[in-house]
Amino acid sequence: MAVRPINPLLDAILRLLLVLELARQIHYCYTQRSSNPDQFRMFVICFGVTIAAIVLSKKLFRFLGAAISAKKADDPLSNAVTMKKWEDQGWQWVIHVTMTVCEVYLLSYGEGRKWFQDYDSVGCPDDYDISWELENFVLLQLTIWLVTGFSCTFFEERRKDYLEMMFHHVLTNLIIGTAIVNKEHGWALLILFVHDSSDVLVDTLKLSNYMKYEGPKYFFLSEICFVTLVYCVWPLCRMYMYPAMILSVFQSLQWKCSTPNEFTYDVREVELWITVRTFLLLLLLGLHCFWWVLFNKITYSIVVGGAKGSDAGNAEYEGGPKKKDK
Repeated sequence: MAVRPINPLLDAILRLLLVLELARQIHYCYTQRSSNPDQFRMFVICFGVTIAAIVLSKKLFRFLGAAISAKKADDPLSNAVTMKKWEDQGWQWVIHVTMTVCEVYLLSYGEGRKWFQDYDSVGCPDDYDISWELENFVLLQLTIWLVTGFSCTFFEERRKDYLEMMFHHVLTNLIIGTAIVNKEHGWALLILFVHDSSDVLVDTLKLSNYMKYEGPKYFFLSEICFVTLVYCVWPLCRMYMYPAMILSVFQSLQWKCSTPNEFTYDVREVELWITVRTFLLLLLLGLHCFWWVLFNKITYSIVVGGAKGSDAGNAEYEGGPKKKDK
């Protein structure tokens, strides 16, 4: 497939950072044995649960995909590479749906409800009680993102945005990992919800594209998913709610945790950890903008180039050749 060449140095650096993040989290959990003896055990359990869920989901999606694809005239999953992508997207869909349900639950009562309604209400580290459910949910999310990162670099098919996706995994692991160390579980929950809830539709779109559920015969499923994602869900979650959260993080952490009743955009006067946290979140925002531009390139190929949705996605994202309707 025509995937762009990957810079081996950047690839090696991102892989090394991922390994270092895993090592750092293992070290942190191990050194917390005296104050939190259950954390290391829960970290190991979360890894086991994540890997088991992935294996079972892949088997289920392979079975369902083969059965459904065989009934279609073009048998879209008969290609081994496409089937592998279908399986990988399937387990990610399962995880994103499950995590979104958990996040909705955690944000529907108590302090979580207040946090979602007013981002500024999230307190400073150690200013609020972290429930057992929230503590272990964020730890589970960290293990999921670590496993997803290793899966992306070692096991999954490479796409055009491989380096950007790996950078996203490294950044997200760093943000969640440092949030756990700094007891910022409230902010972590909000940011994870914005990502997981929008990723459900991303996964659904990719799955429908692999199965080629497009056109009137399939009630324009792929097309509806694409338009809803690119022009409703993505702008709302990733380019409106998420930047609002970043601004609240930067402002409220200064007002409440650093210099009460004072605020400045001069980072020289802000505590380093607040500046670093905000910078990492802004890097993620940059990636959100990158993918939105990529989505619009697919729109351009469809509207101006006359390509089918699946062919445009294959050319602009997956790395395959461009095709036009005849």
